[in-house]
Amino acid sequence: MINAIYPVLFRNVILPMEDMALRTSVSRTLRAYSKSEWWSADRMTEYQDEKVVRLLRHAYENVPYYKRVMDERGIQPGGLTGVVDLARFPLLTREMVRRERDNLKSRDLKSRRAKINSTGGTTGEPLRYYADWSAWSADWASLYRGWGYAGYRPGDKIATLAGSSLMGDVSVNWKQALRVKLERNLPLSVASLSPEIARRHASDLSDFRPRFVRGYPTALFVFARHVRSLGLSIPGLTGIMTTAEMLRPEHRQTIEEVLQAPVFDGYGCRDGGAIAMECDRHLGMHICSERGVFQFLDDEENPAGTGRIVTTDLLNYAMPFIRYETGDRGTLAPEPCPCGRGLPLIQSLDGRTTDVLTFHNGRTLSGPATTLMFRDSTFLAYQLRQTADDLLQVSYVADDSIDVETQIEPIRAMLENHVGSDVRIEFRLVDDIPATRAGKRRFIISDL
Repeated sequence: MINAIYPVLFRNVILPMEDMALRTSVSRTLRAYSKSEWWSADRMTEYQDEKVVRLLRHAYENVPYYKRVMDERGIQPGGLTGVVDLARFPLLTREMVRRERDNLKSRDLKSRRAKINSTGGTTGEPLRYYADWSAWSADWASLYRGWGYAGYRPGDKIATLAGSSLMGDVSVNWKQALRVKLERNLPLSVASLSPEIARRHASDLSDFRPRFVRGYPTALFVFARHVRSLGLSIPGLTGIMTTAEMLRPEHRQTIEEVLQAPVFDGYGCRDGGAIAMECDRHLGMHICSERGVFQFLDDEENPAGTGRIVTTDLLNYAMPFIRYETGDRGTLAPEPCPCGRGLPLIQSLDGRTTDVLTFHNGRTLSGPATTLMFRDSTFLAYQLRQTADDLLQVSYVADDSIDVETQIEPIRAMLENHVGSDVRIEFRLVDDIPATRAGKRRFIISDL
């Protein structure tokens, strides 16, 4: 009975009360997004045009970097018309965000109650930035809506197999703990997995009995293989949501076969305001066009069906990211989805793949969960590389202003906690992390 009633209670009572307490707008935004996903393409274009004009005018008046850019390029705020104007702006990279960080902050940062966000970076380049609470609210509303494509209702029992508890003894604040409790979310860390850890997680899932599981593809893939080899099962799942990495066909197949539920893939670049989610037609991922503008560019920065994914965050006025290089590549679907939603589709992704590191003691290390260890570091870039079954090398790029030792030791302790004390861990200061042909910097590599 509680499983049927609680989602209604959560959406109509608990979520609005959370919004009142935190001064957020998740509930209101979710209601709006539940309607706007059915808009026509023309109506969504009008919406984005209006949002882009408002954002660019704010950036000109309040953000030093963009005032300089617009003045240098002769872009007049009064002459802006919409999305088409974005092509007149330079691309924004992570390196530029670090270099221009102070100049990218809006002058009204304090009055906006901007919160500091950080990303470990699935390309091995950590980043800290400011975000509006309205953008934070829209992120959660977008996720709730996207998970709904799998049948999820906010308040349904869900287990998150990702970076949870990755930070060892570091405690979460009471607000985070309360939110997880109210959402009926069971967090389980899968940054490292061994048969013993997989068995414990399987037992916890059987006791908790979630309807849904979400997590990183490589981690869920390794977990599913352990579940199968141990002769276990996870009963009662309705759907599995994956994110943060490119979902390979063999990963989807194994996860679905072992966990006995369909996979719904997702794409997110939180710093760029980019979210896309797969619906039950499984033909691609619906772009959350209310949240951000997606552009697919070739190497000459011309619009293309397949190319670099560049996004503009429509809602983060605290630190605007306009034409932001996500570091990913993808293909835009040529036709709308037959589900009837007006949101365009990412047909496929080409990026965010990671290796799974397996050590002699049976421990594994994989996926974007590992990036959480580096989230608060000030390294310019980093890379984990396994060169032997008992050796992990950590290469990092740092400038002279960084107190390296104070940052290395906590990371070393967390790595040892996950891979075992009998695995050697070597930290190496390097001048650069080489990129692949596609321009990606792989942050976790196995040479075995």
